[in-house]
Amino acid sequence: VLGCVLYPLMQRGQWAATTEFKLNYLAPVRGGTLVAESTVVSFTKRTAVVRVEVTNEEQLVCVAQGTLLVAEPVKKP
Repeated sequence: VLGCVLYPLMQRGQWAATTEFKLNYLAPVRGGTLVAESTVVSFTKRTAVVRVEVTNEEQLVCVAQGTLLVAEPVKKP
């Protein structure tokens, strides 16, 4: 999922691999609607950091953050 947030920002042929992922559950969910919002915190030539906040009826219930390696396309000989 984190890579999908980056794909619109990446150059054609680049790909992303998650190197670190942290997830914090903050509150239980017993129903209602879940909404996830992603933010690209940092995006350099080689790495990216993406943060995701999940709310349930406007209450923050989960926070996640991941670091991704951004790789160039494999060049064929």
